[in-house]
Amino acid sequence: MSVQANATVPLASTSNTAIVPVRVAPFATRWKRWVSASLGERRAKALHQIQWATKAELTDRRFTWAEKTSAWRRGFTAESAAMYGFPRADSGDYVSDYIRENIAWLINGAPQLFDQKLVLKHLLITHGFPQAEAFALVARAGTGAQLDPLGKGTRLVSLSQLEEAMRADGGHFIVKPQDLGGGMGVALVTTREGKLMRRRRGAWAPYAFKPVPRTLLVERQLPQHEFWHGLYPEAANTMRLLTMWTPGEPEPFIAVAAQRIGTVRSAPTDNFAQDGLAAPIRLDTGTLGPAQLIPTSGRPPRYTQHPENGVQIEGVRLPFWDRICETALAAARVVGFARYVGWDLLVDPHGTPIIIEGNTNAGVQILQMDGGLLKNPRVRRFYQSLGVM
Repeated sequence: MSVQANATVPLASTSNTAIVPVRVAPFATRWKRWVSASLGERRAKALHQIQWATKAELTDRRFTWAEKTSAWRRGFTAESAAMYGFPRADSGDYVSDYIRENIAWLINGAPQLFDQKLVLKHLLITHGFPQAEAFALVARAGTGAQLDPLGKGTRLVSLSQLEEAMRADGGHFIVKPQDLGGGMGVALVTTREGKLMRRRRGAWAPYAFKPVPRTLLVERQLPQHEFWHGLYPEAANTMRLLTMWTPGEPEPFIAVAAQRIGTVRSAPTDNFAQDGLAAPIRLDTGTLGPAQLIPTSGRPPRYTQHPENGVQIEGVRLPFWDRICETALAAARVVGFARYVGWDLLVDPHGTPIIIEGNTNAGVQILQMDGGLLKNPRVRRFYQSLGVM
């Protein structure tokens, strides 16, 4: 396994990943103020909610208009409503999609840090967290690449030189947008018969770097512990742990956790949004509940075993669970200015939990499969203390 344990290059070396603050267009600001003044805050919020919902699901044909409008009135997408089992379940126990998309993102200070994977990686390394080796950083628009961006041998190269370095190395690499989440744009790249090849959903195809409007991060693929490898060998099967830090409390806490598991459709990633499985994790024991997929219509089925390989899921206890929780909490203390973070962790063959990513406004679908977050009084108090609800 190749991990980076010490950073030797200052943050200035990651000039391609400059943090740019988000600015709201003056016209949009004036428009929202005018709508609020004309309709009143309550009606303006309802209008904004309808606008958001129709934009999110207008072309989604999995659900009827009756199902969509019923969910929208509560602030949820029809997809979430189906997953949570509305109207049987009490929607008041769940963090709504509207709150997550339009309000909760205001919780954290400096959320841009989490949009820059290399900067977050550098921060974690300097605080002693092992990380997957950053092999290269590819500039947007394909103007070149920086080899070993966090190491002593950093240097600028052309894209053809980067490809040659990867072929000469012969290892397995994960190529991903360094400012995009959800498993989008992720590729597993390796050398086969002297050529760079990409694996996606069980098929191999030639791979070459092309000019794209995003900065790409090339990391050396980390092997995972045999337990997680056994869940689905063709994907990195990571855990999502949501940490919260309530104002006035001395320590962060873990609110909820889920295990993600790859499938044929999601490989080489395990992302739920890319047709991967997700199962809730009991915080006290590290035991898995039944897994689910994104619903295609109605309440999705629950799987006690992996639907493709038959591996047992429900009732299985994760090894190293205490160590996994300790790692997530330690990372939350490092970024105390971010009170709400969804941490993605992988466990290496030696049982060491490694943080893959941190998400400043983590999605809540896979975290509410086993019941609404607001059933937990401590979680409800967290949101209330920050004025989210």
